[in-house]
Amino acid sequence: MARNRDRPELDDLAGVRRGGRDHAARVFRLLRQLRLFRAGTLARRVFSTEGVRDAAVLTLIAVLGGGAAFAAVENKNDLSGWDGVWWAIQTVTTVGYGDTKVTTDAGRIIAICLMITGIGSSPS
Repeated sequence: MARNRDRPELDDLAGVRRGGRDHAARVFRLLRQLRLFRAGTLARRVFSTEGVRDAAVLTLIAVLGGGAAFAAVENKNDLSGWDGVWWAIQTVTTVGYGDTKVTTDAGRIIAICLMITGIGSSPS
């Protein structure tokens, strides 16, 4: 930076401004590192045995609840609760044998939720 010999106070002001920008950049870098640290902590929690267990329990609840709800809303198919659970397992695992067809809009909404659950719980 060129020095201003006639007015040295301008050099001091420029230094303060430049230092202020440098300070702000350091703060933002620190905040970014803290965000990455939080993401790392979350990833360790999700991929730990407790996180996998929690995902499995939530998937099981979705299958049982979705199967029961599907059997309740699909009146034309005359399904039992276990038929609904069988359909939900097929849907979550994306097998889809086709032996039970969705005929209502509510059944389609349940199917969409179970498909997203199945895709989200399967390892890549």
